[in-house]
Amino acid sequence: MTKSTPVTKSRPAVRSTVTVLTVGTILSVGLFVAGFVLRLIGQEAIADAAAIAAVIALLLTPAAGLISTAFELRRLQRSAALLGLLVLAILIIATALALLGMR
Repeated sequence: MTKSTPVTKSRPAVRSTVTVLTVGTILSVGLFVAGFVLRLIGQEAIADAAAIAAVIALLLTPAAGLISTAFELRRLQRSAALLGLLVLAILIIATALALLGMR
């Protein structure tokens, strides 16, 4: 068993960020596998829906991680929390510009 590093101002707890990123990754992989299996058994429409859901989950996972990080760091490391929100804002703007460019 490894000894855990104590939570301090220089090393705050990030348990929920780890959980959010892990759950998002597992959900995405599970949906991709489900889509693959569904396609193998001939259920193309459902397979496509599962694959689309997997891609959406995969894209939303880092954004959810940034929100969780900002929430966790808001008291101990305010500047890091604000930087996480700034990165999230940049991702939102870039995504909006990309979607508008597709029209």
